[in-house]
Amino acid sequence: MGKPALTAARAKGIGKKLVGLVLTGRELPGTAIRYSAAQKKIGAVTSGTYAPTLDKAIALAFVGIEHSAPDTEVAIAIRDSSCPAVIVNLPFYKRSK
Repeated sequence: MGKPALTAARAKGIGKKLVGLVLTGRELPGTAIRYSAAQKKIGAVTSGTYAPTLDKAIALAFVGIEHSAPDTEVAIAIRDSSCPAVIVNLPFYKRSK
């Protein structure tokens, strides 16, 4: 039943990727992500919170594949302002053994 939809999705390819974000301020993330250079919307935050272990605000977001490289600087819309953030590799934290 879903074969035509799956075939079309496979032919189109994957257009977005789940990435980790570390905010440089202590604000909690909003919803929209904008690429700092062009100020165009490149993705959306799925969840975010303050991480006491890292002592930083972190978030997960879906962004376009072309903007998903680690160390890419972006801006997250928070109410009427924006907060700078950096894309990082996941997981955010690994415990030492």
